[in-house]
Amino acid sequence: MRQPFIFLFVIPFLFSQAVNANEFSAQAAPPNYGTSARDSIYIVRDVPIEVTAKRASTARLEAYSAGQKKALYMLFERLITAQSKMRLPMDFTDADVAGLVKSIRIEPNSEEVTGGTYRAKLVVEFKPQAVRYYLQRKAIRVTEQKSPPILLLPITYDEDKPELWNEDDSWKQGL
Repeated sequence: MRQPFIFLFVIPFLFSQAVNANEFSAQAAPPNYGTSARDSIYIVRDVPIEVTAKRASTARLEAYSAGQKKALYMLFERLITAQSKMRLPMDFTDADVAGLVKSIRIEPNSEEVTGGTYRAKLVVEFKPQAVRYYLQRKAIRVTEQKSPPILLLPITYDEDKPELWNEDDSWKQGL
């Protein structure tokens, strides 16, 4: 008879193949350009952008604008709760976003222009104080502590024999 004992191991993703070692070190360590570890959560990487317009230069400008807004939403995913997100506007103005962005750059080797289509991945750094003030004005609390990545391993016992990732999904009920 299967005894559903669940042991949870919290293991940093350093040992996982799912995360590239370079990505992990880039996310775990503060950037080299003068920001603190606390402020590094205000840097949003790998923001995909793709816009098609009549001219590539127009598509590029539109993509930068859309990418900054997308990065702001990605930042808010990190900083605020789902309940608080309901108090945010559905669409930010360019002026709102411009006041919050500190810098924007293109990820190396990610830029591609074909015809009128512009594709790239952006890195957007936000001004921590400006973002905090913006959210404070909306009465939204900010959580700035970034949790380390974890790996959850469900181990069950079947007749005193440990099993990892068995087909029985009783471990999911414990979540």
